Amino acid sequence: MWKPSGELDVTATATVLMSKIEHMDVFVIDDLVADVHLLAQEVGDWNVENAYFFPLCRKVKARFDRSEWKGLGRTLFPLGLLFIELLDRGGKLEDKENWTSADAVAVEFEFYWQKVNYAEGEDLRSVVLDRARNNPVLLGPGTLTLFVNYAWHLQKQAGKIPIFLPVNEDMAGLFQVSERMIGKYVDICVDRAYLTQKSGYVPHQRARTFMMNLDHPDFIPIKTVSAR
Repeated sequence: MWKPSGELDVTATATVLMSKIEHMDVFVIDDLVADVHLLAQEVGDWNVENAYFFPLCRKVKARFDRSEWKGLGRTLFPLGLLFIELLDRGGKLEDKENWTSADAVAVEFEFYWQKVNYAEGEDLRSVVLDRARNNPVLLGPGTLTLFVNYAWHLQKQAGKIPIFLPVNEDMAGLFQVSERMIGKYVDICVDRAYLTQKSGYVPHQRARTFMMNLDHPDFIPIKTVSAR
């Protein structure tokens, strides 16, 4: 049975946080607490594979610079305690047997903190494009090479799930080329055996899906590339 954690010790959490980030304003803790309360009130299925902390970590990470994320899961886990307690009070905590102690919450929060790779409000495509630029697996100039690296990192993020590479205005804008050129990039990647098509295009419903061959011999060995 869930044991209530009591009110969040804002002062203690702020003190630890400020010791890790020198320029941190103490009032950011008040903002974070408000974020937790707001999220807990939102209607949603919080019991999808017990992933309560995915939306919470995305919201909290939006309050910090990406360079500050590392290690903060351990510092900010009291927000997880507050979140679980608020869900319990609201009748949304259906799996109470998994949240029997503060230690269990701390472990879950820190685990999901390091799993969440982009903050609320960030566009996943822009984040992946940034990784493609900074950690290329295919070396060389040109937008086609950048597209290949983008597809590689998108697949790395998706794991075993096929990825979408739509030939549309949004994708063209991301790479600053025409939609026709995006279509050519995709076809070249298929011809080079970088991509394997998994499902076809359905007009007005779904773009084609692909699997990226992360281990293609043209790519720099995965062990030399950061997945973060």
